[in-house]
Amino acid sequence: MATTLSAIDQAIAKLDAIIAAAQGSAAAQGSSSATASPSTSEPPSSTALKNAANQAKAPKAPASLGPEARDAFATQAHIKVARIKSAAPLANSAKLLKLQADLGTGDNRQIMAGLAQYIKADDLVNKLVCVVSNLKPAKLAGEPSQAMVLAAEVEQNGQLIVRTLIPPEGSQPGDLVHLDGYIPPETYP
Repeated sequence: MATTLSAIDQAIAKLDAIIAAAQGSAAAQGSSSATASPSTSEPPSSTALKNAANQAKAPKAPASLGPEARDAFATQAHIKVARIKSAAPLANSAKLLKLQADLGTGDNRQIMAGLAQYIKADDLVNKLVCVVSNLKPAKLAGEPSQAMVLAAEVEQNGQLIVRTLIPPEGSQPGDLVHLDGYIPPETYP
């Protein structure tokens, strides 16, 4: 289980860096946007896990997101609006929440989200969030996860604040969300 949680931490750290870089680019262009990057790498070795743990303790510097990575994300990540129908802490994990989400048109999915340390499960129920819906299903802490909730972090007054990405006003479950300046592709990988 420690390997799974460390891999989750690594994925969250990568997501945070990409989101921070994208927000920095968007701020320079006068618009806001968020990004994520699905990971398809092999499970990390124990040395990689130790290095990742040490890096997680060190202050994070925003990563730069080049145009090629931004283009790849914009054309590959299928971001949909989802309504969280239920949320509960996972008994065997201090970091994971087990979510049931409605992605519209009868598409209900279970999502394991590494948000338990930052957001109360009850605060997510009936909320709209953005999810990457075309990731390969994975098992986290022995539970299936069929999408990824997008979230971002910011340090404010020495405190780390993590929030889910809020869909545009008027959004409904199943609506597509895309980066400013990009037209979503007709099909996704």
